[in-house]
Amino acid sequence: RARAAVAAGNLSGAELAVQDAKALGGSQDEELLASVEALRDAKKAKAAKEAARAAAAKELAAAAKGQDIGRLQAAIAEAKTQALPELDVAGAEAALKSLGMDASATPEEADERKRRLEARKAKKAPGGEAAPKGFVFDPPAGAELDGVRTLKLRVDLETGAGMDALPTWYGMVVEDIEDTPGQPGLRAGDCITSIAGMPLREMDDCEGVFSENLSDGVEVTVEPHCEVRGRLPTSATGIDWTTLLLDVEQFASDYQVTLSVAKDRSCVTLSGPQSAVAAARDAATELLVCYFPP
Repeated sequence: RARAAVAAGNLSGAELAVQDAKALGGSQDEELLASVEALRDAKKAKAAKEAARAAAAKELAAAAKGQDIGRLQAAIAEAKTQALPELDVAGAEAALKSLGMDASATPEEADERKRRLEARKAKKAPGGEAAPKGFVFDPPAGAELDGVRTLKLRVDLETGAGMDALPTWYGMVVEDIEDTPGQPGLRAGDCITSIAGMPLREMDDCEGVFSENLSDGVEVTVEPHCEVRGRLPTSATGIDWTTLLLDVEQFASDYQVTLSVAKDRSCVTLSGPQSAVAAARDAATELLVCYFPP
């Protein structure tokens, strides 16, 4: 009976059988006793592993709600070690990306990102209150207000899909579309956010997922390329343009958008996939208000 319980992984049953045999004065099988002990150790190891996974999941959820980049990076690393569900890890990585970092960033890069954010916050009005907006982008219009589109791609056996696309954090951004086989409804600049029901957002290898699912007639969801402008005050004086341009360049890298100042310094343009522009709009405004207060 004890051997059957061990074979079934039933620790309590095996221990009870051994105790009954001992109470009846039966001989002790050393091999059986070793098997019971091994089963006991396996149960303890499993319990410890489950406790570690639960702790990692709790820390991941808590870190994803905060602003501590280092803590979130550590939580993501531990979550991967503990093999937590991919969906939970992807959500935490998305939260990390919203802070302008990714899971592979070094502690030095995280510290630099934190320093830049603190420097931007320091450029506020006396008393710790944010200065009223002196710079604003034009109100959302056009492509910013468009809904997500659903299309079917054409894939020719000889020429393939006939388009070039760049993998980004927001999906596959279409750069060029050839006449053959053609892609009705798809435009250069569009961002393909899913293919065959598989999401392409917030992935380290969205190009791989896209290629694996690409076939003739496959359904994709697409969001448009957006571009929004804001005029710079012509009366502004004492602007440190060198620092401003460096901040703009770094901001564009942090948020994976295009943020540029016109050569004549008359306006600023923010562009990229619809969701990227939406995520960056307020932060870009806050940055520019530091240089162009009311």
